[in-house]
Amino acid sequence: MPAEGKVHHVALSVSDIQAEWDRVKQIGVAFIDLEIATMPSGIRYFFIYGPEKEWIEFIQRV
Repeated sequence: MPAEGKVHHVALSVSDIQAEWDRVKQIGVAFIDLEIATMPSGIRYFFIYGPEKEWIEFIQRV
C-alpha cells in the first residue's frame, strides 16, 4: 500500500479556509502543511492526514 493510504487524497471545498484551519487545529489532527498555501490563481488550500494516512485537502476557490 502507498505511504499515503488507499487513495492519494480527497478534496473538500470550503467557503472559509481560515475557519477550517482553525477548526481542525483545535481537534488535534496531523497537518501535512505548515500553513495555508495560495496558488497564483488565488485558490487557497491545506492538507491534513486522514485516519489511514490518506491526504485530506481543504480548498477555498475564489
